[in-house]
Amino acid sequence: MILLALALQATTPPIVDWQPFPMQRMPAGGLFDRSSATRTADVVRAWVRLLNVELKGVNEARQQADVLMEVDCRKELMRGLSYRVTRADGTVLKSESATPEQSRWKRATIGMRGYDARMALCRLVK
Repeated sequence: MILLALALQATTPPIVDWQPFPMQRMPAGGLFDRSSATRTADVVRAWVRLLNVELKGVNEARQQADVLMEVDCRKELMRGLSYRVTRADGTVLKSESATPEQSRWKRATIGMRGYDARMALCRLVK
């Protein structure tokens, strides 16, 4: 029985994502842009891919959307600075700054959307 489970795991095809920039897969299945990721002291800034998320006024048709996110690793805070909607070939369809409410620092708690992204960015971006 254990051998069957191992055989099924070994034959699973890899997940292929179309990406307009080099992406790093996060442990929870999310994606972020390695080339834009920067760390200044305890604050990490990177473009993060939002998978199957509808944002009012941004991507009502559930197109691929990215958020420029900042996370504070020491204080467990996060915020979104801007959003963009892209096509499969990487063409940016829409780009806009976050509203004042979205750009405020918010406490990141377990179960909150973006909590796993905050954890992954703090761990993966040095």
